[in-house]
Amino acid sequence: DEQRSRPAALPPQIFELDGTRVVAPIDPQAGGTWLLANERGFVATLLNYYDATPPASQRPAEGYRSRGLLLRSLGACTSPSEAGPVLRHAVCEAAYAPFWIIALDPGGATTRWRWDGEDLTSSEVGPDVMPVTTSSWETADVLAERARLFEQLHPGDADELETYHHSCSSKGGPWGPCMARADARTVSFSRIDLSPEGIFFSYRPRATEDDAGFEPPATVTLPWHPDHRP
Repeated sequence: DEQRSRPAALPPQIFELDGTRVVAPIDPQAGGTWLLANERGFVATLLNYYDATPPASQRPAEGYRSRGLLLRSLGACTSPSEAGPVLRHAVCEAAYAPFWIIALDPGGATTRWRWDGEDLTSSEVGPDVMPVTTSSWETADVLAERARLFEQLHPGDADELETYHHSCSSKGGPWGPCMARADARTVSFSRIDLSPEGIFFSYRPRATEDDAGFEPPATVTLPWHPDHRP
C-alpha cells in the first residue's frame, strides 16, 4: 500500500545492475524499487517497519536515503547469504528509515532482515511466519486480522496465495491484505514465478481512483542466466 499522493510507479522493466539483469518496477521519485528478481533467481522485497519509525523530531536533519535504492543495491546478489554483508555495509554508509527486507533464492533459502534505525538483525523465514505484512494504522490489530484471514483461507499454493493477497476484510477497507483508507491504498499486485522457461514478473496496477479493481496483468519475462538455469 502507498499514500494516494505518491506518483504511480513505472511498470516492471529489465535493466542491468553490476552486470546482472534484473526485473523490477521503479519508483519515479527516487528511482528505487520495492520488489526485484534477477537472472540468477534471487528475489528480494522491501516493507516499511512502521513500529520502529521515529517521530519527525528525531529523524536525521539531512533526511533518509530512499529504502528503494537500498533494495536496488542487492540486485546483483545470488543468495541471501551474499546479500547480508551488502545490507550491513549500506546501513553504515547512509541513514535509512526502519525496514524489513526479505530475500530468497531458487534453492529455497529465505532470510528476513530487520533494521530498526540502530541494529540490523536477521532470521530464517519458514511457513510459521506467514503472512508477512505491515500497516501504519492500528498496526497490531490489522496484522492480527490479516493473520486470521490467512488462517481462514489456508492458502496452499501460489494461486491460493494470490487469492489471499486480493482479499478484503469484513471489518472494512483498512483491515485486509488488499486495503484502502482515505490516505492510502494497495496500489498494485505483483507475482514472481520462477520456472524452467524463465522468470516471470506479473504486475497489476490498481485500475481506478475509486478502488474498483486491478488492471489485467502485464508480464515481463527475464531469461535465466546460462549458469543458473533450473
